[in-house]
Formats: sequence, C-alpha cells, structure tokens
Amino acid sequence: MKTATIFLVGVGLLAACQRSPVLNKETRLGLERLQTNEFTAAITHFTASIDTNPDHPDAYVYRGDAKASLGDFAQAIDDYNQAVSLDRNHVKAYVKRGNVLYKLGYFAKAIQDYTVALALNPRLADAFFNRGNARLKVQDRANAIRDFCQAIVLDPNFADAYYNRGVARFDAGDWREAVNDYSAAVRIDPNRPDVYYNRGAAYFKMKLYEKALADFDKALVFSPEHGDAYNYRGKVKYLLGDQEGALIDYNCSLNLRIKASASYANENRKE
Repeated sequence: MKTATIFLVGVGLLAACQRSPVLNKETRLGLERLQTNEFTAAITHFTASIDTNPDHPDAYVYRGDAKASLGDFAQAIDDYNQAVSLDRNHVKAYVKRGNVLYKLGYFAKAIQDYTVALALNPRLADAFFNRGNARLKVQDRANAIRDFCQAIVLDPNFADAYYNRGVARFDAGDWREAVNDYSAAVRIDPNRPDVYYNRGAAYFKMKLYEKALADFDKALVFSPEHGDAYNYRGKVKYLLGDQEGALIDYNCSLNLRIKASASYANENRKE
C-alpha cells in the first residue's frame, strides 16, 4: 500500500511574512516571485534582503523554500540551518528542514526536526502527519499511527491522514480499522482512486468480495490504467465464479505492465 505525502515548502509564506517584524522591499518581492513559482528570481530578492539584514531568519527560510523548489536540497538545508542558528525557536525552519531531510531519505533526522517543531507548537497537524510518514519509513508503525491520530484530532478533515493511518493499519493486519480509515478519507475526498483501491484490498483480505469488487470498479473509473486494480479485480472475479471476467482483467493488468515497462525502457534509452 502506498502512503500519501505532504510537504510544506512554499505554503503559508505570505501570511508568515505579514507577521514578521521585518518586511523590507526585497522580502516582499521575493515572496511575490515565490508565490508565482519564479524561484530563481525569488532567490535573488531574498539574497538581497539577507545582504541588507543578515540577522533576519525568515529570509533564510524563504530562500531555502525557493532552493528546495528548484531541487537544490543541500543549499536549502544550509539556509534552514542558518535560520535555526539565528532563532532556535523558528518552528517553520525545523518543519521545512525536516521536509527536505525526508525527501533525501534521512528519516531519523527528519523525525528529530518535526519533534522539535511540535515541542514548540503542538498544534501543527501537517508536522504530525509528516512525522508519521517518516516513522512509517523507519518501521515505527505504532508511533506513526499515533501521529496520524493527532493530525486528525487537529484537523478532522485531513483526508491524507486518514488514508495513511489506513495504510499503517492495513500493514499491521488490522483490516477492519483500515477500512474505517479509508471510508473516512472517501467521505472527505470521494475522487481518489488510491483510496478505493486500498479499501478494496482490505475488503479482499476480509473476504468481503462483493464490496472489494465495487471498490476496484470505482478505482478503475477514476484511474482506467491502474494495473494493480485490474489484477486484484481479476482475483475477486475468479473467486466469485466469473472466470471469463477474471481472465479479461488479468490480461488488462499484464498489458499495462508491459506498456509501463516499455515506456520505462524508452525513457532510459533517451537518457
């Protein structure tokens, strides 16, 4: 089961800036460029802001966001480090650095940053969610579930938190609770094929084949090239006695896998 991820680079920057005691022209211009995804121009403005006031931690965070958006993760971490050195209580710097560390696969370090941020501000649903994701990566499923629970307490409409808690519970063999979480996610966002697919897989494990079939059907409505959904639906149809339908679905799944493999090979040849 795949988890959903969420990262905070570029989120809420204008509001944060409006709360800042220092809002010079270059910072404002940089934020405007950041909001329109003009990241290189944003970096230029934030650098000018830092040159004017090198003790302004927010400017380093914003420049780190722009660098992270360009994939320059090492330089982004340097900026977040500088922000933290200037302000040990800069919550956004810890969260943003944690997000980049997560992207780089440094999950234990990401957990540390999220934990510091949450100690400073325990009402950050996204930070609980991201720490839960990182904990899943290091096989700390129980604490990941606790983090997703807390994210849901803080934001009862957090569909991804329900979804990822469902993934964790599915992997733990708690299929009934996984179904409950996927159902909650569907109520909030009814147009996601991954949720229907995962709930179908949980129903399959529970041997509720008719319900599983309905969910795989729904997943394929939203994502007609979902090879795994065809494969699972084929299994369900076979168990329900529809051998012809099962064969059709198995063939669809196989053809999609062949297509994906050919596409991957072609991309590698281009490189």
